[in-house]
Amino acid sequence: MSKPTVKVSDQRIYEPVQLFVPGTPRPQPRPRFAKGRVIATADPLAQRWINAVEFYTRQTVANLGGGKLVPHYLGGKGEALRADLYFFFPTQPHNAERYGKPHTKVPDVDNLAKLMLDCFVRRGLILGDDSRVTEIFVRKTWCKVHDAGCMATLTLMPPKSNDPKGGEFGIKKPDFLESKEFQNSQSDFPEPLSI
Repeated sequence: MSKPTVKVSDQRIYEPVQLFVPGTPRPQPRPRFAKGRVIATADPLAQRWINAVEFYTRQTVANLGGGKLVPHYLGGKGEALRADLYFFFPTQPHNAERYGKPHTKVPDVDNLAKLMLDCFVRRGLILGDDSRVTEIFVRKTWCKVHDAGCMATLTLMPPKSNDPKGGEFGIKKPDFLESKEFQNSQSDFPEPLSI
């Protein structure tokens, strides 16, 4: 009896793909407007960060075996991904009490994450576009100067479970969502408008 054949394209590796980009994280540059005109948004520090992210993204794609093998790790268009992004901002030794504490200054986490995801799409680590990222966790903290950068982890989400008790991606819904008290509390809200 012969073994069943499995196409390589049907195999999924549900292992996270992780990369570290050294340097001082920068946000996605955005156009600025004044009196109805666009003001130049060229930021050499942002461009340096973009170049670093794209360089390490290309290296990660190569380490996975090239662009044709990326779908085995991170799926293809339409498959959900989770992104965990940890940004480490440098501070000088005289501010050592900041190490490991939350970075509560600008830039905002959403702009930091957008730049990373855009670079991942441009360099082929995320196939399709960044709308595939359905879960994201972003944290920014202070660190020593030589530890600055971003640790990014991308994970292919398993397909939706067929288990009626399982929610999206096979995650079980919390029991309180099924309780009568919760259902009754939701009836106080008006019905959404249908357009």
